[in-house]
Amino acid sequence: MDEERLLAEDTIDLRQLWDALWRRKRMIVLIVLAAVVTAYVGSRLATPIYESTTTLLIKGAGSERLVLDMSGTQGRNDIQNYVEILRSRTIAERTAERLGLEMDVHSREFEEFRKSITVSPITNTDAVRISVQHPDPIMAAQIVNAVAASFADFNREINRQEASSAREFIEEQLALTERQLLEAENALQAFREMERAVAPTEETRLILTRLTELEVRLAEDRMAQQETHRRLEEVRRRLEREDPTFVSATTVANNPLSEIYRTRLSQLETELAGLRPQLGDNHPQVATIRAQISELQDQLTREVERIVTSETLTANPIYQELLRQMVELEVESVLYASRLSSLEEQVAQTERRLGDLPAKELNLARLTRDRNVAEQVYLLLRNRYEEVRITEAMQTSNVTVVDPGIVPEIPVRPRKLLNVAIAAVLGVMVGVGLALLQEFLDTTVRSPEEVESVLQLPVLGQIPLARHDEA
Repeated sequence: MDEERLLAEDTIDLRQLWDALWRRKRMIVLIVLAAVVTAYVGSRLATPIYESTTTLLIKGAGSERLVLDMSGTQGRNDIQNYVEILRSRTIAERTAERLGLEMDVHSREFEEFRKSITVSPITNTDAVRISVQHPDPIMAAQIVNAVAASFADFNREINRQEASSAREFIEEQLALTERQLLEAENALQAFREMERAVAPTEETRLILTRLTELEVRLAEDRMAQQETHRRLEEVRRRLEREDPTFVSATTVANNPLSEIYRTRLSQLETELAGLRPQLGDNHPQVATIRAQISELQDQLTREVERIVTSETLTANPIYQELLRQMVELEVESVLYASRLSSLEEQVAQTERRLGDLPAKELNLARLTRDRNVAEQVYLLLRNRYEEVRITEAMQTSNVTVVDPGIVPEIPVRPRKLLNVAIAAVLGVMVGVGLALLQEFLDTTVRSPEEVESVLQLPVLGQIPLARHDEA
């Protein structure tokens, strides 16, 4: 019997709950009305915020790599880098300057201005969406379009800077090679006139052909290595302006694992250079060595990335992009060093074959080789110079504005209907909660049934409530 009574006490009676809520319906309605009115008035009094949006299409990861690398390596396309650059302080500063806004980069006003710019990549595309929220709809459109224009200018400057730098480097090398070619031709002509020598023998010509091929490749790789070093120093200077900490070249060069990879690459390059003239480029053995070289290059890239990232880390997006470029250039520098070592060894071996020639024919062979190498390098640089000059003239931003920002007509905040609906739901929840709390705290007895339930005794009688005016 006691267990049944306890079970009955613990059982929730929905009718009792409803009766309790119905008795306090006025309080619930007042709370809901107060919440709705407060939300409505607050939404009416709040400053409306307008949002303008533009969409950018980024057509590539950057300008073409303008180094003298015959492999045609180019940078990878990482849309997230562009997103982070759009969010950077640099773009915000340029945008403010474009709009004529004088802001201190350390001020709260500038931070609020920067936070009003939202950048998000569009999934599975090379497009980026930029949104700006502002109380003035015209200003919102102006800011979002200024951000797009500032980013396009920044991208164009970077592309043209790289093209101009490559052109200037090739101009210097072209002038130097032209002088070397003129000197080599004059020396060969003078020797022929003095010694009455016209042309080397057939055997010597074959050796010269091989030697010229190696010397030309050696000169190409040396110039490419110089260009890589120049670009690496430029990236380091820019890194130093962004952050005083950067990884030195000796950090990578003195790494034991990096040295092992470089030595192995040099051995494979030497082996490949010896097999290609004998077996041809399509031979399985040549293909196997090329695959090993490619695998070692990937391992070296990962090792350099590990060295660089272990030295310094930063959240600056521009710094991160420069850091990525430095990693690639460090790897290129190591690869060129191993390739040059292999070519120099092959050139020395081929030159030793000329040592058996008579002195007159040896001098003629050397002068002919110098002339041929200078001529080949000059033609190579001349063609490359024209390509770079055309590229520089055509170099533009690879950012296209798909949908420019327009002046919005409807504010995105506050959303009056949504705010009122949320306030009504919250008002109902608060009202019901307070009604149930009052019911729980109220210990008065309001009906004969409650008396029987509490006292466990039958009700024998009931005194009616009488008003004084009825007495």
